[in-house]
Amino acid sequence: MARVRLSRAVSVTPTGSGVVLRSDLGTFQLEGSDTETFLTDILPLLDGSQEPGDVAAALARYSPESVAGFLELLEERGLL
Repeated sequence: MARVRLSRAVSVTPTGSGVVLRSDLGTFQLEGSDTETFLTDILPLLDGSQEPGDVAAALARYSPESVAGFLELLEERGLL
């Protein structure tokens, strides 16, 4: 299984309603009151040293399906 690494071109900006992710491929916003907390927890794990299952296991307070869905979203947007 492939290890996951967030693109170095990505910037993360907290907003009043969520987080904005920007890269050379575009910009998109994630909304929700706990989005910033989730990203604070997951971003250090996206350094290329872990596989998706390891990332989900390290984030026990979130469901594995939620973590997998977020990783898929990042991949679809070209951010992983």
